[in-house]
Amino acid sequence: MRNRPLTNPLADDYTILVAWSLAVGQAVVSYLVSVKTWEGYHGYDIPDLTIEQRVEAAKYDIANQLLYNPILALVKASIVFFLWRLEDRRKVIRWSLIAFSILNLGLAIATFVADLCQCTPVSYHWNRHALDTFDEQGNLIGEPAGTCINVINFFLITAGLSVLTDILIMIIPAIMVWGLKMNKSKKIAVWVVMSLGWVVVIVGVVRIALFYYQSRPYTVDPTYSLAFTISGVEVNM
Repeated sequence: MRNRPLTNPLADDYTILVAWSLAVGQAVVSYLVSVKTWEGYHGYDIPDLTIEQRVEAAKYDIANQLLYNPILALVKASIVFFLWRLEDRRKVIRWSLIAFSILNLGLAIATFVADLCQCTPVSYHWNRHALDTFDEQGNLIGEPAGTCINVINFFLITAGLSVLTDILIMIIPAIMVWGLKMNKSKKIAVWVVMSLGWVVVIVGVVRIALFYYQSRPYTVDPTYSLAFTISGVEVNM
């Protein structure tokens, strides 16, 4: 008797549709973040923002962060569902897909929770502009009203893990294609087509480099950067 498929034949389509819907929402939020924070402008062109404006911008910023990693996870889950449909039942493929699915789900949950709870209390992420007092140089005066993790390190680590999972999800179809019964030239042609996702890996690496440069304490003009823009490129590729 023929084995029943392990996933719904349309699971990959449904998953990528959800990812696309979230990506549309993130595009709107990203636009609002750019407008509210003047992202991409030279520092000397940015006017002094009121406390209310800073609080509003921080709310859009946390919304953007919470959407980012789940979208990437859903796209990768869609690829896994598609690869299951190819019905390659070799143990190395089956266990690779299972292991990757567990890793992808675990990272999606962990990054979402860490993003949401990066500050204690959670509302301190946006309310710190209203609760804390700073001098003219931007230095904190007195005790902070809350605490936050090192967001820069968190972003760099999650970006690195994202690139790692991008690489892993591209290796699996390469193994699958190499096991097909066709001549070598056709295998290479198919592998090239299925490996276009390596472009996403390159974009992810560029994003890490730009964000690292932007976040250095001695960077003169941190807001004048493509780091924020290329994040949107990575999501939609």
